[in-house]
Amino acid sequence: MVIVSIPAVRGARRQLVLSSLGVLCAVLIASSAYADTVRVTVDRALIWNKPDGISIVLSQVTKDTVLLVRRRVGDWFEVVLPAGSARDSRDFGYIRASQVLFEPGGVLPETPRGPQSPPAGGASPATPSPPPPSPVPSDTTTRVAPTVPTAQQAGPTTRSSPNAFINIDAAYRQGSTALTQSVPAFSTDYAEEGTTATDYGKGTGFQLDLMGGGRVWRSVGVGVGFSYYQKQTPAQLTASVPHPFYFNQPRQASFTTQNLKREEIGIYFPVLWMPEFGGPVKIMVFGAPAFYRTELQAVSDASLSEAYPFDTVAITGVTTTTKNGTSFGYNVGVDVAFMIGRTIGLGGAVHYGQAAISFKNDGNVTTNGDAGGLQFLFGLRSKF
Repeated sequence: MVIVSIPAVRGARRQLVLSSLGVLCAVLIASSAYADTVRVTVDRALIWNKPDGISIVLSQVTKDTVLLVRRRVGDWFEVVLPAGSARDSRDFGYIRASQVLFEPGGVLPETPRGPQSPPAGGASPATPSPPPPSPVPSDTTTRVAPTVPTAQQAGPTTRSSPNAFINIDAAYRQGSTALTQSVPAFSTDYAEEGTTATDYGKGTGFQLDLMGGGRVWRSVGVGVGFSYYQKQTPAQLTASVPHPFYFNQPRQASFTTQNLKREEIGIYFPVLWMPEFGGPVKIMVFGAPAFYRTELQAVSDASLSEAYPFDTVAITGVTTTTKNGTSFGYNVGVDVAFMIGRTIGLGGAVHYGQAAISFKNDGNVTTNGDAGGLQFLFGLRSKF
């Protein structure tokens, strides 16, 4: 049997009430001391003696620990140390800002310039009155991440070389060889057979040239090109006309025709070498198989004038017909461009193309020669 005196029970109750009041006062004092703090949730992190990451570790907190943030110091937050930490005569430490999650409804303390060292004795340094802080939306939890430089703060980027191009050129062309034809003639008028020969020239003049393409691997590219040439020029006709009375004594005659049309279309598929040079100057070298189509207004017959004693003869006119011929050849060249803008520039080039042309009309009149020739180009350059 245990006998408890009434005065002992009353003393125990008094002791419990006093302890509760002490805890309440401690909480109120702490709340008053840290009235300017913000409650935050942190990831697993270390609390350092200084905001440098290399000084003394005062405490290690686990994920989802709730701390009080006093202010921001650069990329660090000054936080109140949790109970049981190695306080080192102070009640605060530093944690990286990237490891802090603000609780809903929290506000970010003003960030002072540079780290703030506390005075001796553990007292917090006085800070000037900050402007009103920016509230964090109450319906979100925001992670404080390191600042990312803006486009203006970032260093200049290196522009890559253009990968595609379009060239538009006017070209002066010097044909490689003349188009000529030799035609048996006059066999129905004389006992012997004569001939006519016509020289249509080399196809010298101006032409339009277009080319486009792009890189497919490093400095190697592919493309397609198109050239168009048209000109109307006279042709030189010479004839060997049999004598009406004597064998093996042909008479010679010559004639300059009116303007005859010559048209040539070239299509080529270049393989390109496009070295990546810095600066506004761009160089391109290419070689290509090429397809040529030539249309020619050709002489098919000549009209003669002669009189007794028939020692001389004159050509008074010619009959023409249109011939078409196609052939495969090649086209090579080098191009130099000077860019006056990011995508626009001027340039010049030298091309050389050639293909053997041989075609005939219904009367077996054969014309032989070359398409293409040496070309000097100048025009616009677009690179992108």
